[in-house]
Amino acid sequence: MGIRMIGQFATSKAGHDKGRLYVVVAQEDDFVYLSDGRLKGPDQPKKKRRKHIQPINARVEECLLERLRAGEKVYPEEIKYALKQYYRKQVQLPIIECGAKDAPFIRSERHASDKAILS
Repeated sequence: MGIRMIGQFATSKAGHDKGRLYVVVAQEDDFVYLSDGRLKGPDQPKKKRRKHIQPINARVEECLLERLRAGEKVYPEEIKYALKQYYRKQVQLPIIECGAKDAPFIRSERHASDKAILS
């Protein structure tokens, strides 16, 4: 079966969703099950052949990864949050740690409109 892909980020290489970013929530033989938390939630993931995705060398945070591997309930908001954190990491924005429920919303200071909001 090869390397375990659960919790890994991947983009679609084929189909109407080409280029869309997903999280691998399950796998079996030649298929993976993908979720974006919006159109395809973790309870009804998209089934796709492994050859039609491009795995990314990054995974969701450890707390979510453990729950995905254990087959526990995962909410669509958690998948959306993981994708958002991945995007933030790609453009070097501040990252909020997993489980930081009291953490204030951190905005980027890259745009003038953000500076106006922060002051």
